[in-house]
Amino acid sequence: MDSAVTWACSSRRLQLRADDHVHRVPRDIAADLFVFFRTGLTEHAGADLVELERHYRLIALNGELYWQVARSATAADPRAPDRRSLWRQSKSADARLRQLRRQADALHEARRKILRLRRFVLSLDVTGGALGAASRGWARASDRPVSVSSVWTDAAAFVRHDPRRGLAGSAVAGAVGAVPLGFRWRRDGDDDPSVQDVGFGGTWAVGYVQATRELYAHRTSPHRSEEVWLLAANVPSIYIPRVRQLHRRAAEPNSLIRLARAAEVAVAGIGGTGAGGYVAMTTCARPRLETPARGPPRFSRAPPNPAVFYSTSVVGHHRTTRN
Repeated sequence: MDSAVTWACSSRRLQLRADDHVHRVPRDIAADLFVFFRTGLTEHAGADLVELERHYRLIALNGELYWQVARSATAADPRAPDRRSLWRQSKSADARLRQLRRQADALHEARRKILRLRRFVLSLDVTGGALGAASRGWARASDRPVSVSSVWTDAAAFVRHDPRRGLAGSAVAGAVGAVPLGFRWRRDGDDDPSVQDVGFGGTWAVGYVQATRELYAHRTSPHRSEEVWLLAANVPSIYIPRVRQLHRRAAEPNSLIRLARAAEVAVAGIGGTGAGGYVAMTTCARPRLETPARGPPRFSRAPPNPAVFYSTSVVGHHRTTRN
């Protein structure tokens, strides 16, 4: 826990003591803390802030899922125009529009609160404990790195593209013959905020295919579609211990992005040191947090079943992008 980060209350407002410095907690964040922790804040200030951020993400996810269901219901509405009067149709449409506006406002507000809380935590410059781990992850952009140019919609498509990736003797479509290198890798937008322990909210698994010397990542999420990334090709097996070492910090936000960038650096150095050399996996510079765009999210299609939600960030078969 963050032993060096504690709450400090004054007569006027909530404060946070980090190391030898005292920081004023923004009023809107303090107000949300007191609402969320109705029985009182805990002695672990860092964990409280991380938990509040998870709560914000859960609100945002619920807003996104609402839009998916609304889009699905609108597209699948079989009612003919003559089944009700134009006046009643207009009245019903107005009610739906008001509800959509309320949901859009709530979604935007949740995203704004996420950004504000993260900026406040980053300004504290805490390096240890829950806040330190969160700060390192939040400072990374969650965009797919340019080095990851090959993406598949599911594991079956991944195996079909190169049958050598398949598990020998298995009749299960999409069974990959790989060395597992850790589960619950995290990436913003893919994590499951309904899991109370944020360290277990990651939805990515990483593996190494020995037959093709490939490092890949596989997303299986309750609210996002299945997806497979080829993180790196021509990766010597000597890098497996390093990936397992990075997995110790898989609970950090955007730990998958950290791994992808580290793999890019490692593979880029193979040509200079040879396959038998060791290239340390490093991280890239910390980017700025980006301001979320206004308005509702856009989805390319609706989920097949309103009870089971999927993202539609990838539609179709294997694709290769060039940056």
